[in-house]
Amino acid sequence: MKLSDWSSIAEIASGLAVVVTLVLLLIGIRDNTEVTRASMYFALIDSINEADRAIWSDAELSRIFMASIRGQTDDLTELDVDRLRQILVTSLRNMEKGYFARDLIGEAEWERFRKSTCRAHDRGISIGLSAIELDVLTEEYRDFISQTCI
Repeated sequence: MKLSDWSSIAEIASGLAVVVTLVLLLIGIRDNTEVTRASMYFALIDSINEADRAIWSDAELSRIFMASIRGQTDDLTELDVDRLRQILVTSLRNMEKGYFARDLIGEAEWERFRKSTCRAHDRGISIGLSAIELDVLTEEYRDFISQTCI
């Protein structure tokens, strides 16, 4: 064999090595993306669970929250309504995390966060949640809520 033949063989081998390397990198990136997605989702769920534990471990907060879910807020005291507003703002802040992670957590998971956002927002509107209280949310997320939930 001539030197040019060996050169051609080396060039082909080099090209194959590049293709194999790219395939392996793509597999690694895909696996890493799935790990990132799962990790992000679990972190979001942990935040929500923490807020839920605070509500369900306090009988008064539980009563207030359930009154909101049932649409029975007329009998709540002013203090109850203030506490409910804070619960709903906390809920919206947790949903905001989902909003900013929506591309990472997946479509089905994001849809659950979107629906929860609108439910919390609608409950807040029903008890007069103010713009000042919503100022704790980013402008982008408030815009999303106003375009999606109203």
